[in-house]
Amino acid sequence: MANTLANKGRAIYRFIWVSAWYAFAAVVVLVATLFAAARFLLPYADQYSVEISERLSSYLEQPVLVRALDAEWDGWGPSLVLRDAALLDAMGEHPVLQLEKIRLGFDLLDSLRQWQPIFSHITLVGVDLVLTRSKLGEFSVEGVSAGNDEVGQKSEDTERMMAWLFSQGRLGLENSNITWRDDMGTGRELHFSAVNIRLRNDDDRHQLDASLDLPRKFGKSLMLRVDMHGNPLRTEGRRTQLYLAGEHVHLTELFETQSLAGVGVTTKSASFQVWAGWKDGQLQQIKGNADAGGVALIPAKPAPNQKTLLLDRVAADFDWRKVENGWQFEANELLLARQSRQWQPSRVSLRFMETAEAGVALNAYASFLQLEDVAHLLSLFSVGGEAVQKPLFVIRPRGEIHDAEIVWQAGDASRYQAYARLRNTSVNAWRAVPEAQKIEGELWLDSEGGQVVLQRAAVTLDFPNLFRGPFTVDELRGNVAWQQDGENWRVIGRELEAGNKDITASATLDIVQDDVNKSPFMSLLVNARNGDGSQVARYLPTGIMSPNAIDWLDEAIVDAHIISGGALFHGRLDEFPFDQGNGRFEVSFATKNASLNYAEDWPPITDITANVRFLGRGMLVEAQKGKIFSNDIQWAKVSIADMTATPMLLKIEGEVQGKTQEKLDYLVTSPPLYTAFAQHLEGMKADGNSLLNLDLLLPIGSEESVQVNGWLTMKKNTLSIPPLGQMLNDISGRLEFFQAGLRAKNIQAELFGQATQINIATDETKLNPKVRIRAQGRFDAPDLAARYLPPVKELLAGEGNWNISFDIPLGGEDADISRAAVLQVRTNLKGVEARLPPPFDKTAQEAGSLELRVDFPPKKLPVLRVNYEGFVDGIFALGDMSPDTALSDKAIVENSFRGEVRLNGGAAEMPTAPGLRLTGWMDTVSLDDWRNLQLTTTTHDTDGSLFNSADIAVRKLELYGQQLQNVRFKLAQVKDGLQADIDSKELKGRILLPHKAKDIPIRANLDYCYLAEMSESGDVMDPRTLPELDFHIADFRYKNRKFGEMRLETARVADGMRIEQLVLKPRSTTITARGGWYVRGKQQYSNVQMHVESRNIGHTLKALDYVGGINKGKG
Repeated sequence: MANTLANKGRAIYRFIWVSAWYAFAAVVVLVATLFAAARFLLPYADQYSVEISERLSSYLEQPVLVRALDAEWDGWGPSLVLRDAALLDAMGEHPVLQLEKIRLGFDLLDSLRQWQPIFSHITLVGVDLVLTRSKLGEFSVEGVSAGNDEVGQKSEDTERMMAWLFSQGRLGLENSNITWRDDMGTGRELHFSAVNIRLRNDDDRHQLDASLDLPRKFGKSLMLRVDMHGNPLRTEGRRTQLYLAGEHVHLTELFETQSLAGVGVTTKSASFQVWAGWKDGQLQQIKGNADAGGVALIPAKPAPNQKTLLLDRVAADFDWRKVENGWQFEANELLLARQSRQWQPSRVSLRFMETAEAGVALNAYASFLQLEDVAHLLSLFSVGGEAVQKPLFVIRPRGEIHDAEIVWQAGDASRYQAYARLRNTSVNAWRAVPEAQKIEGELWLDSEGGQVVLQRAAVTLDFPNLFRGPFTVDELRGNVAWQQDGENWRVIGRELEAGNKDITASATLDIVQDDVNKSPFMSLLVNARNGDGSQVARYLPTGIMSPNAIDWLDEAIVDAHIISGGALFHGRLDEFPFDQGNGRFEVSFATKNASLNYAEDWPPITDITANVRFLGRGMLVEAQKGKIFSNDIQWAKVSIADMTATPMLLKIEGEVQGKTQEKLDYLVTSPPLYTAFAQHLEGMKADGNSLLNLDLLLPIGSEESVQVNGWLTMKKNTLSIPPLGQMLNDISGRLEFFQAGLRAKNIQAELFGQATQINIATDETKLNPKVRIRAQGRFDAPDLAARYLPPVKELLAGEGNWNISFDIPLGGEDADISRAAVLQVRTNLKGVEARLPPPFDKTAQEAGSLELRVDFPPKKLPVLRVNYEGFVDGIFALGDMSPDTALSDKAIVENSFRGEVRLNGGAAEMPTAPGLRLTGWMDTVSLDDWRNLQLTTTTHDTDGSLFNSADIAVRKLELYGQQLQNVRFKLAQVKDGLQADIDSKELKGRILLPHKAKDIPIRANLDYCYLAEMSESGDVMDPRTLPELDFHIADFRYKNRKFGEMRLETARVADGMRIEQLVLKPRSTTITARGGWYVRGKQQYSNVQMHVESRNIGHTLKALDYVGGINKGKG
């Protein structure tokens, strides 16, 4: 039963559904058939067009002219299409709107219910409209005929047509052209085609929907929705809500430049959604979101500090609304990109108020701002007027600020307050505000001053009237505040911690400038540590110091490490250095490892540990230790009483312990001691230690002379003077020096090994000032000879007195003339016995005369003069025995040893050629006596010879027991050695003495040689000391025996001499011999092998002093 009922139910439901579907299909087919028939018949129904026009005019309450009819299917129903239609004026004579066609949509249900055509909507197609906004903000629409002829339109017609548009229920606009003209702006016109608009009117509510696909020139698309309450043709009582959306809209092309507070705004491209509201024609609110690119803010009147601001991108969610007496603006997620730099998302709010009583006021807040961009915006909008713009232009802020807030009030004297957190910000210097970079901290500002709490900053401080230039603080922390009232201002710094590569310091600061005093008052207290003392000059107030002090400080402190210190400046800057006690300036610090170049060309003081103090005009350095060269400073003071004076007087006091040689170097290299002594002392060498006390007064920046005083205490020192060698030993005593020269009393020393007492005084005459060094004492002749002439030591005995003087010239009125220092030694030799060969022998009781003088001309060789007993006079330039042959000929002569010894011939003269020249005459000379002394000039052979030339005459010359009468001896330098020419009664010829006698034989070529019998002497000749010989004698005689021509050649061997060849040719005989002369142990022996060949043996024996036996014969 149940199944049967279910099956019946399903059958009924299916029947109803199928019946409804067929009925619907039949209706559709019927309607379609009727619609097709209507479309077919309507074009032929021209006689009904007038009736349809009247019917439509009645419906629209507007005269309508229809020229052709058609039908279209629109949506769910048919539409009647009126082609080539026009809306006429009230008189029905002139068209006010020309249309391509009018589509009338039928409301089928209402039409069936009322059994008459009821239109659901009207769509206007192919309309040409001109939409105009008047200068008063009122809108009007003008129609343009489809033809080329313009149709005139009266204002009342336009108003009537607009009234008609907003009185219709639903109106549409398709495929139409609209021209927008804005007379309220610049009168610019924009033309749009293919516009689609829907208008819904419900009494006084009017809703408009419009969409537009923009031409490529204008972007991509626009959408507009308007909901209006009130009379669209009147602003009074009208309320409007607007929604506008655009995608990639090229606003610069689409709209004219807009103005915001006098600043032009243009945008190349933007995507946006905007909701806006108007009341009584006045904008009340705009909110939405936008993302724009290519935004330009253009100043109305460009100025040097106002330039166009170009923004690559601006994006934000925004809300602008009008409030009582002003407006307010808020933006969230604000992004701004400029010059490849993008902001982090920020929240910004602005509130602008303007009243007649209070004027203009602005409140602003931003969670993040880029200072460069904000400064540009403030400049564009001239915020704050000149009072803000002038410092803003100079300061040029850069970096980031967070949680920034500003309150600005316009008026006769604009006022503002601001706060911000600073991050990596920078500002340029302006008035009391220093240049700063990398600022991290908090900032408070108002129209009277400001305060900054710094967590970190790099600051450039510039006080041009006080310091020579800006100096940088790499790390600054603390609180800084400033106030300004007209020309009065004040800067306050507390808990300041500063540091740079030069020093680390903490400080407090107050600077006050008032309109009563031109100069600011500054109170600065600094505690410093771990500093570079060589940079102290940068931090001293050079603006109130003399140029001499500045120059000296720049060069003086070379290196130093500041352990700790401080500075105090308290007073007005123009009253420095507070001579009247109206302020105080003091800088003090402890330093180590310092170097002080206290004066140009003076040796520096190094490795100083000292306390340094600048007080008022003066400076004081108290050193506990230090070095001059490697000498240790026991104590020292360097002071300047007045650093502003000209000249500035630098005073140095102290004591130095160490090597005497370095003190000698100090005296030699230090002006004015260099001028006075350097040319005479540069070659001197000192050994030992001493204590130097120094007191200098150096005028800086003046040609005034240096005041020098002090003393040198020596103990067991030595002094060498080239080329004389070590002259003074065991020097003990005090040498004083002062401005004019040197002085000393009773200095104990050994002069050439002899105990001597030295006194020093200074002749201060203007014409020829000099230092006079005098020494008196006794000398031990054998001891002196043992030091300097050992071969005669045993021939001297006794002691004698001598007087020594050493005159060192100083600069005088003839200082341009180079004068030599002169050393003189005089003795009468009384008490000294000399057992030397005549004429140099004397007894101890006899008085003699020996004078030595050494001249030390500047930049030239020392010159030695010797005079003994008046008959020996010598002069010697003490140069190099073996000069460098690479020098020029002139340089060789100037640097070589040269001299002359003159015997009984007056004063010796300096030769022009290197070497020794010997000249004069002597009565009797025994070379045997001198030979036994074995005098030599050097212990080794040299490439040169001591002698250059000689010309000596001797009445009687003794040699190896032989006596030569009336001898004339000439010596000349030749290529291979010395050439000696001898002429006497017993000997005549030429002898060549080689430079290297050990390698080359002595060669002789004699005309004759007549020898007497050899004397028997106690001295035994050692053959090992004899040189090699190569002799040729044309006429050789011995003891009146004639041996004729002789030829002798010898060679040196290890133990003596070998006779290579001995040839004698007496008369008709030839004697040839070979052999040797040797030393074995302590014994000498010789052997000779002789060969005799004679044409007359009798003559030969007779010649050899053998008498009788053989007469004639050969053998």
